[in-house]
Amino acid sequence: MKISGNITVNIERHPGGRAALEVVRTLREKGCAAYIVGGAVRDMVLGREPGDFDVATDAEPKEITVIFPHTVPVGAQFGTILVVVEGRPVQVSTLRKRPGEPVPSIEEAILRDAELRDFTVNALFLDVEKKYIIDPLGGLEDVQSRLLRTALDPVDILTDDPARILRAVRLAANNGLSLDGCLSEAMIDSSSHLMSVAPERVRDELVRMLTGHDPGRALELMSEHDLLTFILPEVEAMKGVRQPDCFHPEGDVYTHVKLMMGMLRNPVLVLALAALLHDVGKPLCRTKVDRIRFYRHDQVGAQLADDILKRLRFPNSVRAAVVACVENHMKFKDALEMRQGTLKRLLSRKTFPVEMELHRLDCLASHGDMRTWEFLSEQYRIFLEEGSRPQPLLRGGDLLTLGFPEGPLIGQALGHIESLQLEGTIHTREEALAEAERWKKVNG
Repeated sequence: MKISGNITVNIERHPGGRAALEVVRTLREKGCAAYIVGGAVRDMVLGREPGDFDVATDAEPKEITVIFPHTVPVGAQFGTILVVVEGRPVQVSTLRKRPGEPVPSIEEAILRDAELRDFTVNALFLDVEKKYIIDPLGGLEDVQSRLLRTALDPVDILTDDPARILRAVRLAANNGLSLDGCLSEAMIDSSSHLMSVAPERVRDELVRMLTGHDPGRALELMSEHDLLTFILPEVEAMKGVRQPDCFHPEGDVYTHVKLMMGMLRNPVLVLALAALLHDVGKPLCRTKVDRIRFYRHDQVGAQLADDILKRLRFPNSVRAAVVACVENHMKFKDALEMRQGTLKRLLSRKTFPVEMELHRLDCLASHGDMRTWEFLSEQYRIFLEEGSRPQPLLRGGDLLTLGFPEGPLIGQALGHIESLQLEGTIHTREEALAEAERWKKVNG
């Protein structure tokens, strides 16, 4: 059992840390052993801001619920209780052991608990009173040498819970860790087990890695370990899909996406997903006439993105925003020739700021021509100074009253009328109704 002293971490400056300290002190006042454990300790050693603070104790779940007035039994059958202190939740877990196994001492209990964790860097126990870290498995040295390895045999660890394969990618990418060779081999050998992981758990790991410190490395690690085949086969299909050299000197579609992801640092989720999926339609749309072309890949890609995000149980709001970004990313190439009304409609889109950043990354990872982005940046500045988008003169119900059939024509007509309104060609509801009647005769 290794002990590292002189640990200088100021837990109290973290709101979650203060709550965890209160839990530890209360448990110890009741005669229980208690330690800050896991990711928060790892993050503090790495010099990073810790996320959630977890506490490990020798108290049983029933004791915990008696000691603390506000608890939630999130996993009582597994020895985990959520303790709420001043509105902040702290996960408190009973030191784990194998069923029926006697534990003669607290040191033995800590060792058993550590062996039942996933990675050594998460098997660190901080004694807040004595200010040292108890390190049963050499995890502190692994943190300091930036190495990720499993607590026990990696095949057993990963097959016991295949979601740990994705967790390994996330921890390595977000914390700048290298994968232990045995762990890497086990990840490849166990990759097919991801098919058994619930979509929600896959989604949660993807969210944390794609919005983390290095989404590009996360993508590379998933690719190198054959994980995309099982969780994002549509992204795997981008590999080897050639693009025209004049626009994409960087290489195939996957290389282009990988370069874009590599430019991201802690991005918002919609941008990360849009960058990952914006060209997902290209493998299905590739054709060669005078040169390689990808007709309608934006529309096909939007449908694929929608299917992928539904499959992974993403919230409707996230899914709608990402689909909009994918569907509209090709419109930016025409911005320099757009009529004023069409341009203003583009600028007034709710997702425009994200689409704008997506366009910037798209250009930087391909031809490098930033003229359109620079033009739109200036136009957006002017647009914001001029004020918000005007209220629409007509809505879908108005067009139904005029005899429009339900379907896409209504959206197209409303877009046309909005463009004229933004250009200043029409100003009143009466003018809009007259224009709708004229448009219906031509296009209906």
